[in-house]
Amino acid sequence: MDQYQDTLSELNKTATLSEKLRFTHTVLKNRYDFIDRIAVAIYDPKTDLLKTFIHSSSGDHPLIHYQAILSEAGSLQEILHTSNPRVVNDLAVFDKGQHEHTKRIAAQGYGSSYTMPMYLSGTFFGFIFFNSYHKNCFQSEVLHYLDLFGHLISLVIINDLTTIRTMLATVKAVRDIANYRDMETGAHLDRVSHYSRLIAQELAKKYNLSDEFIEHIFLFSPLHDVGKLGLPDAILKKPGKLSGEEFEIMKSHAQKGRQIIDAILQDFGLD
Repeated sequence: MDQYQDTLSELNKTATLSEKLRFTHTVLKNRYDFIDRIAVAIYDPKTDLLKTFIHSSSGDHPLIHYQAILSEAGSLQEILHTSNPRVVNDLAVFDKGQHEHTKRIAAQGYGSSYTMPMYLSGTFFGFIFFNSYHKNCFQSEVLHYLDLFGHLISLVIINDLTTIRTMLATVKAVRDIANYRDMETGAHLDRVSHYSRLIAQELAKKYNLSDEFIEHIFLFSPLHDVGKLGLPDAILKKPGKLSGEEFEIMKSHAQKGRQIIDAILQDFGLD
């Protein structure tokens, strides 16, 4: 019996989405070495923000820690209206573009691009960008192969996001219980999420935080006080000043919260 090495076997291993994307890019470059970058941006319909998420670049990082209002990006809106990918074999057509992301891509020197929209059950959730420093390289044969890889990348991301969304449904239930006991509002927790993301973005360069890591901070920050579930009501809802002993118990909610979150991550295979 002949032995054959599965080209994409690394995708079966435990790894971050960024690592899986870099591996997929390596496999793709073995066939088309002019593919210089693959990047994924995900969409938040609540805020209309398209946010950089993961990329395969090793030395060039033209777009990280970046977000844009999708409704103001005309060329990307056109892709959504047609639901078809976009081929640009000479990015010089965007030389006069005023959007920050257009200027950064141009400054990096990319010559052509192929952009695929991603859908989950018919709902748009982001874009995959294939970039090359060469012009006129995205021809029919190449596009056929990129479509296969693009859908593969999309499915890998969907698998992870579906797991996270299922987990977040559990998180929301836990959060709602916590809110009931501590009277925190959903609006407060949403603000915590957005402020946490802004702080992480400001610290990203200093501490080398990836967009994927920042997105996880955004997703998990509403659980910052979930450890209060382990506190007695007599302390949590005490109208007066806490005693020294009670204050020590109150401070323990951070450690209790860590234990709860770790258990959730382990149950969903995300640890």
